[in-house]
Amino acid sequence: MKRLLITLATIIPFFLSAQPNQTPLWADIIGTHNSNALTKVIEATNGHIAAVGELHSGGKEGLFVLYDYSTGTQLEKKTYGGKKDDILQSLVQTADGHFILAGYSASFQSKAAGWLLKVDEKGKVIWQQDVGKGLENRFHELVMLKDQTMIASGIKDGRLWMYKFDADGKMIWDKTLVNVPMGTVQGMQVNDKDEIFVTGNTVKSGETRKDNIYVVKTDGSGKHIWGHEYGDKGWEEAQDLIITADGSLVVVGNTINGGFGKIDMLLIKINALTGSQQWIQPFGGREDDLASSVIETFSGEFVVVGKTSSHARGAKDSNARLVGVGRGGDRLWEINPGRDKNDEGRHMIQLHDESLLFVGRTNQREDGAWIVRYESMKPPTLISAKGEFNIARTKFWLKTADGYLQPNSRSYVSFNITNQEAFDLDNVSVRLVDQSQSKEISYWANTYLGPLKRGETKEVKIPVSSNQIAETTDNRFGVSVLSNNQEISVFTEVIKTKNPRPATLVIAKDFVRPEGNTEFSPRSITLEVENKGDQVANGGKVMINAPEGIQVLGSRELPLGEILPRALKRLNIRIQKKAQFEGSSTVIECVIVDALGKRTRKNINVSFDVYVAADGFEDILFTAPNEAKINIKRVTSDRANFRIEATISTAQGNLSPQDARVRINGRTPDNSKMDEAQLQPPTQRSGKFRYAYENVLPLEEGENHITIEFKTDNGILQSRELIVNYTPRKPNLHVLAIGIPHQDLKYTTNDAKDFAAMFANQAGPDKTYEKVFVESLFSAEQTRKTPIYATFADLQRRYRNENREDQIKEDDVLIVFISSHGKEDNGSFKILASDYHLYPTAAMIDYQKEILDILEGIECKKFVFIDACHSGAAEGGRESSIQVRRALEKINNAYPGLNVITSSQQDQLSYEDDQWQNGAFTEATLEAFNNILCTDDSGSYLADTDSNKYITFDELYDFLKKRVRGLVKATKGKDQMPKKNENESGGDYPIFILH
Repeated sequence: MKRLLITLATIIPFFLSAQPNQTPLWADIIGTHNSNALTKVIEATNGHIAAVGELHSGGKEGLFVLYDYSTGTQLEKKTYGGKKDDILQSLVQTADGHFILAGYSASFQSKAAGWLLKVDEKGKVIWQQDVGKGLENRFHELVMLKDQTMIASGIKDGRLWMYKFDADGKMIWDKTLVNVPMGTVQGMQVNDKDEIFVTGNTVKSGETRKDNIYVVKTDGSGKHIWGHEYGDKGWEEAQDLIITADGSLVVVGNTINGGFGKIDMLLIKINALTGSQQWIQPFGGREDDLASSVIETFSGEFVVVGKTSSHARGAKDSNARLVGVGRGGDRLWEINPGRDKNDEGRHMIQLHDESLLFVGRTNQREDGAWIVRYESMKPPTLISAKGEFNIARTKFWLKTADGYLQPNSRSYVSFNITNQEAFDLDNVSVRLVDQSQSKEISYWANTYLGPLKRGETKEVKIPVSSNQIAETTDNRFGVSVLSNNQEISVFTEVIKTKNPRPATLVIAKDFVRPEGNTEFSPRSITLEVENKGDQVANGGKVMINAPEGIQVLGSRELPLGEILPRALKRLNIRIQKKAQFEGSSTVIECVIVDALGKRTRKNINVSFDVYVAADGFEDILFTAPNEAKINIKRVTSDRANFRIEATISTAQGNLSPQDARVRINGRTPDNSKMDEAQLQPPTQRSGKFRYAYENVLPLEEGENHITIEFKTDNGILQSRELIVNYTPRKPNLHVLAIGIPHQDLKYTTNDAKDFAAMFANQAGPDKTYEKVFVESLFSAEQTRKTPIYATFADLQRRYRNENREDQIKEDDVLIVFISSHGKEDNGSFKILASDYHLYPTAAMIDYQKEILDILEGIECKKFVFIDACHSGAAEGGRESSIQVRRALEKINNAYPGLNVITSSQQDQLSYEDDQWQNGAFTEATLEAFNNILCTDDSGSYLADTDSNKYITFDELYDFLKKRVRGLVKATKGKDQMPKKNENESGGDYPIFILH
C-alpha cells in the first residue's frame, strides 16, 4: 500500500504580502540605444525565456531573444526586417516547440502592415508574411486557441482588427470590427471556451472627449458578444489585460483621476460574462506612476509593472516599479528596480518556480532592451514520499496523423496529469528520458507546469522531432513527474517511429470466372494489385504472358497509374482458349513492373472445364433483382449483405439446397455466410419443376460478379452473371434539439443550442456519419405547441420520402434532446410549450402520443435526452414530482428500442446554475463530448473510458452518473443523478466521435 510522508523543508511563516528582494537574481541589457526595448515575454514549456521587441540600428528591427531561465545566459538573439521600421509586439509558443511572432513592418510596403513570423527554437525563420493593405495596419497582440490556431489583433484602417490563421500561416478569417470604437489595442486574452477579450482605448471625439478604456468580448469566430467602456470623465488608458483564476478579467492602465499624483496606475476587475465592473483601484505617488502590465500570481494576488517618477523627490528620470496588490485591490508592497535612468517595465510573467521576470527598457550605460528576474517570494515546499504520489494521467498521444514520427518531421506528445492528493504541489515538472537510446528522436527533456493544485488537471505537451529514422520501432521513454525537483511519479511510455517503406506492389488476390458455357468461352481474370509500402506508387504496369494457344484479348500491358499506400487497384484481363490448345487448364504469368523497374511475378491457374445443362429446357432467372425488368449487370448496393432471389426451371423434381452453389468473383463464399439460403418446394407445370431460391450474400467493396449454379442430373445449370457494385454507405445523423424558454428557467435555450452545436462536425471521412442534419428550436415562436408538433411530424415525413436529401433511413441515427418544464396529467407526461402561460390547457405536448408514437414509426436507431421533467422551479433548481418521473419512466419503458436518459432520479430536482450557463445534465454532457478529465472521490475519469476515440451510449451514461452528481454536489450541496430507461438496445453504439 502506498504511504506518504509530507515534510516542509522550510518551516517559515509565509505571508502573501511579502515583497521580492530588491536585488535581482540576474538581469541583461541588449542594444546601444534607449529606443531599444523588449515588449512581450513568455516562458516556453522547457523553461527557456522568449521575448520580442525592437532593436534600433538605423531603422528599427524586430528583436527575438531566448534565455536560460536559471542563469540568465542568453541562448539566442535574432533580428528580423528590412530597411524600414519593423517591430515585434507579441509571441506564442506552438505545441511542437516553435514560436509565432507578431508585430508590424514598413519594409513590405509604403505603409505599415501586419507582420507574422514563425521561427524555430534557434530563431531561424520558417515562414513570414505581411498582412493587410491600405493605411497603417499593425498587429499588437497574439493568442493561441485550443486547436493550435492563432488570432492576432491590432488596428487596421483605424478599426479593431482580428486575423485568424493556422500554424502554417494560412488565413482562416480576417475581420474588422466596425462597431467597436477602439483606436488602440493594448491587450488580448483567450479563455478555455475560446472566447476572446481585447482591451484598448476609445477613439477621441473632438476636443472634449478624452480617451477611455474599452473592452470587447467575441467568440472564437470573431463574433461580437459585448463591448463596454470604463473610466471617468477625465483620461484613462488601458495597457494590458489578464484572465484571472476565477474567470474574471483584470485590466491594468493609467488615469488622471486616481487622486494620488499627476498620473496614477489603475486596476479594474470585470465580470467576464457580462462585462460589469466589480472593482476599480488606483495606485500612485506624488508624480507620474504609469502601469504597463499585470499578472495574477499562483497565490492569487496581482503584481503590476510599469514606471514611476515618484520614487525620489525631484527625480528627473523614471525608475521601473513593481506593485503587489491583494485580491480585493489593496496595495501590499512596491519596489523600484533600476537606477533612475528612464527605466521602464513593459511586460511581466511569473515563472514555473514562482519567481518574477519582467522586460522593458533602460538607459543605463546608454543601452536599451532590458530583462530582469527576481527570486520567488515563497520558500519551496519539499515533499518526500515512500511510494508514488497519487498522480492520475491520461493516454500518451503522439499528435500525428498515423501515430508515428516519420523522418524529418516534428510534432508533440500530449497527455493530462491530475493531482489527486489532498494538498497542492509546487513547481511541478515532467522529465522525459530516452530509455531505448536510439538517438533518433530529439525532444524537450524538461517540461515545466508550475503549481498543480489538488484536484487540478493540466495538459502536458512535449515537442519531439526526428532526423533520419533507421527503422520502424517503438522507442521507450521514462516519464517522471516532479515537484520542486523531487520525483513523485514514474511511468514508461512509447513513441513510435516509422521508416516509411518504399512503394511495394504485389498481386494480393486473383479471381477467374468463365464468360460463357463452353471451353472456348473467354475467361475473365480479375487482379487486385496492392501497394504494401508507405509511399505512393506511380508509373507501374502489369505485363501478361500467356502460352501458345491462349489468346490475350486486349493489351498485354496494363498501366497501374497511382496507387496510394496500403490501397488496392483492380485490373481485368480476358483470355480465350484457341482450338489448337489441347489442355483443360493453363497458367497465365502476370508480371508487375514498378516505376524503378523492379519485377514481381505471380502465376494464375485457369481452368477450361465446363458443365452445361442438357438443353434449353432448363434455366435460372433472377427475380430479385429482376432481370426481366432491369439490366442485372448494372446493379448498385450500399449494404454489405445483398439479398438475391431466383427461379430455377428444371425437369428434376428432387433438388435440395445442397445442390446450389453461388460464386462471387469466381469464389464460393464460406458456408458460414450462406446459412440464409432457402429453396422452396417446387411447383410442377407442363413437365417442368419450378423452384424459388433465396440467399443473402456478403459483398466485397467494388464490383461483385455473382452467378448461381445448380447441379442437376443433366450437368451444371448456371445463371447469367449479376454484377453488383457495392459502395458502403455510412449512416446519416439527425439531431433535433428543443430548448423551451420559460420565465422561471434561465438556461433551457442554452441547453438546446449547446447540445446541437456539439454534433455539427460529426460527419466526415474520419467520422461515423456521412452527413449530419441538425435542427434547433429555442425561440419562443419556435417552441409553441404547433411548431414543435409539426417538427416531429416532419421527421416522419423525412423517413418516408426518398426524394429528400435529409431522408431518415433505417441505418441512420436520430437524436432528440428536450429541455423544458413537464407535467403529469392523469398518468400521462406532458411537455409545456412556450405559450403554456397563455394557454395552460392547449399548450401541452403529449410526450407519448405526439412525440414517441411518431418516433415509433421511424425505423432507425433512436436516442432521446430529456431534461424536461419539471413541474416548477426552485431557487437554482428544476422541480420534479415523483408522479411526473414515474409517468415518464413508465412511458419510456413501453417503447422497445428507444434509448432514453433523463436528467435525474424520481425523487430529485434537476439543477441549473449561472456558473454553468446550462443545466447540470447538459453541462456534464458537453464535458463528456469534449472528453474533459474529471475527478471525484474515487479518482479521475473520462467519458471515453477505453481511449478508442469514441463515446458509446453506455459510456456516456456512466460518465453522466458521476459527473452530474459531482457538479450538483459541489455547487448546490444537493444530489442529482441521471437515469436510463431499461431498454439496452443501443448501449454499445458509438454515439459521439472525439476530435
